[in-house]
Amino acid sequence: DLDVELFEEELPPKTKRVLDDDYLESRGWWEESYMDFPVYRSKDFKFKDYILLGVHMYGELVGYVGRHTWSKKKITRHNNKAKINGTYQVLRYRNSEGNEFAKMLGGFDKIVEGETDTAILVEGFMDVANISQELDLFASNDVRAVCTFGKKISEEQIFHLQEKGVRNVIIFYDTDAVEDVKRMDLDKYFNVLVCFADDATGYEAGMDAGDLSAEQIEECLANAKKTNEMFYDRVVIYEL
Repeated sequence: DLDVELFEEELPPKTKRVLDDDYLESRGWWEESYMDFPVYRSKDFKFKDYILLGVHMYGELVGYVGRHTWSKKKITRHNNKAKINGTYQVLRYRNSEGNEFAKMLGGFDKIVEGETDTAILVEGFMDVANISQELDLFASNDVRAVCTFGKKISEEQIFHLQEKGVRNVIIFYDTDAVEDVKRMDLDKYFNVLVCFADDATGYEAGMDAGDLSAEQIEECLANAKKTNEMFYDRVVIYEL
């Protein structure tokens, strides 16, 4: 009964694909990432200073994440002044508005049916790119990282993972997502392990999977636990 149909999305006017970008390179993007995760820039005035990350599923562009290249601090400063002066405010994200993001998975088309049996679930596209780079997932199809665009996973997203034959799921969310993960109940669909960014040595407040080094990511994965064990460690012990 699920409505899993996704239609092809159009990019904004005057958009072209890019294979290098100063903003993304400042965020540590590798050359391989541009190949696996299509990146676009648009000359349309609404998308000035935005980087567009394409969401491809089943060979079609079904959405895009438009992320402003200014820092959070700069955007806040600009918007505070804009309120006073009555001028335009900057949106941190300007995403596609066609398909629902709750039905899509970023990085999905890199899952190879019949070969990829493990998916690392993260929250955002920058997390996908960082984990793929740091663990060099480009070199093998056994494990792939995909993002759920937030701290939840929908039945439609579960369906798409099953369609590709994924059997094992590692949930690798931010540290504030414990209660969200608790409500997922993924164990009836996959073999599930759970870890969080603060499992890493040297973790600093506010870091997520997109900020961690290879050593930190590997440490988090090595400490991944089954869902019920994670709940005991994270919820029960903290409440005692």
